Amino acid sequence: MYPVLTGSGQCISRSQLFRIQRDALGRKPEPKPEAWLKEKAEERQRRRIADLERLVARQALELDFFRGALLHIEENHRKQGQNSGQPSTSKSGTLTGSKAN
Repeated sequence: MYPVLTGSGQCISRSQLFRIQRDALGRKPEPKPEAWLKEKAEERQRRRIADLERLVARQALELDFFRGALLHIEENHRKQGQNSGQPSTSKSGTLTGSKAN
């Protein structure tokens, strides 16, 4: 909603401006029908359910990604354990890993 600048330099929303006008004219706001309120509540519930479903889907994708990454890491560790048994060396030529001793 766009703010409205009053004569005194204050900003108020359009809805506040219409509320002030309604009050000044002595009008009462019309009560919302029961069916309308129920429909709005159902709409909010549907929106909340859709948000939660999106969250579950995103978390399932993240879980699949991390599960695959973990399997990849475990596979690399297994392959390293099945090597010829020689200790691995870094680029500097120093021994690394637990088999160095």
